[in-house]
Amino acid sequence: TAGTLLASTGNYYGDHYLAVLHGTTLKIVKGDFPSSDSANAPSLTQVASLTVANGADYMSFSPNSNRMVYAAKGSQIVTYDLELRSHALTTLQDPLTRDVQWLDDYHLFAVGKNGYYYDYDGTNSQMFASNTLYHPVTLSDTDKYIYYFTSSEKGAILQRVKLTSD
Repeated sequence: TAGTLLASTGNYYGDHYLAVLHGTTLKIVKGDFPSSDSANAPSLTQVASLTVANGADYMSFSPNSNRMVYAAKGSQIVTYDLELRSHALTTLQDPLTRDVQWLDDYHLFAVGKNGYYYDYDGTNSQMFASNTLYHPVTLSDTDKYIYYFTSSEKGAILQRVKLTSD
């Protein structure tokens, strides 16, 4: 983990961000990135510096708005909220075997033996399915259903669970 180097860029409300994880240190900077043929130096300001205790196998920005920066390894996900300028540690029920899946800008999925979703800061952990497969999970266009896969004797089965009540 000491030599691990991960980097990702994102835009949040018109601001450009760069997140770099080196070993167990996650630094997030904000500023202008000149084009590759420019002689201008980048103008960057540090937004945050966090310790990610075990390093990370995965690190990026949440999809769509890029509001959250996350670093994940094993059963732990560290998130940093660019708007609130706060960080949180989430401990998952099952260890990750692939990158984090996001339900939307604020909620993430973790699919192992069972399927769970979490708020970005680890609160509101909910199991939505058991006997899940390591396949993509998605939210319906109406935000009412989660679609996921389970296994049976005949193979993979597409399932859905209702999130809201009528």
